[in-house]
Amino acid sequence: MEKRGESLFYGAITLISVMLCLFLGGIMMMDREETTTSMTKEQQFSEVEIVEEKSREIILTQEEIAGKLCEMLPEAFPKSSVKMEINGNGSIYTGMTASRTDLEKMVKNGLGFKERLMLRMLPESFEMGIFYNVSFDEEAAMLSFAVESLNLNGMRLESNMAPPEIPHEIAQAVNKVLLNSGYYFTKIEIADGEVILKP
Repeated sequence: MEKRGESLFYGAITLISVMLCLFLGGIMMMDREETTTSMTKEQQFSEVEIVEEKSREIILTQEEIAGKLCEMLPEAFPKSSVKMEINGNGSIYTGMTASRTDLEKMVKNGLGFKERLMLRMLPESFEMGIFYNVSFDEEAAMLSFAVESLNLNGMRLESNMAPPEIPHEIAQAVNKVLLNSGYYFTKIEIADGEVILKP
């Protein structure tokens, strides 16, 4: 009788142990399934966020572009206090405070007698700006700039009065700001006070 009692006792312990193992194993499996489902949902959410990030329009204000313009202009370019005015009709004005001495050094070979004389009449520090007509070039996926006129210390002058490298460098710098913005775009729209990058 004693042996039979011990056998039953050990059998009961074994049965309880097996049941506990199965119970704990079931809990672990359920927890693992929940974690996997949770991770999958997080991954899907992240992927949706990335897709939405790529497909939305980005607006860059004229102040944001002007703030980055100095970084994109050549080091020798005479610039400080850079400003930009963008109109929805496709016209852009870029202005800056320029040093007459620096400007003369930069364009010494590109000035005729008339331009040199006019430059000599300006103060050492003056406002210089370019008025552009701007359109979107679909082939290059960039802005195309055509010089409309110049501003030299408040005087509005014809476009041919500027050495071509000055308006060219400014136009290139604006496009570099857009390219280096870090946003994906295939089209650019001009609005009042801003440029809209479209996917």
